[in-house]
Amino acid sequence: MTGFTQLSSTAARFARQDAYHAELAALRRRNEELEEEVRLLRQSPDTARHYPWRLSPRLRRLLDALIAVPAGSFLTKEGAYRALYGLDGDQLEKGVDVAICKLRQRLRCDDIVIELVWGAGYRVAAESRAKIEAAIAAAR
Repeated sequence: MTGFTQLSSTAARFARQDAYHAELAALRRRNEELEEEVRLLRQSPDTARHYPWRLSPRLRRLLDALIAVPAGSFLTKEGAYRALYGLDGDQLEKGVDVAICKLRQRLRCDDIVIELVWGAGYRVAAESRAKIEAAIAAAR
């Protein structure tokens, strides 16, 4: 076996290990999401909203926070951050933007609009709020 062949074999082994580690990390994240979902259902099975959309626990908390905001008002980015991560801070402000984008994608099929209040936060459009409430009532 030449030196180049050994080096190539070693590089391929490390690439497979990296792929396994990435897959393991993804499985661990999914496991954490499912554990959080089970915890929330055990905590309040009667008051838990049943959504017709496939939402992660974080996206559910974000949608709950958006719905909880009175009509005409908005959810600040800090409030969205607290809903997503349960923490105060703005270290991951981009995380809020990404979560809003994912939530918009999931709700787009039902023409539900989450509006940006520039420089302030987000809100659910008035007609979309009624669609969300109707979808939740139908999912029960």
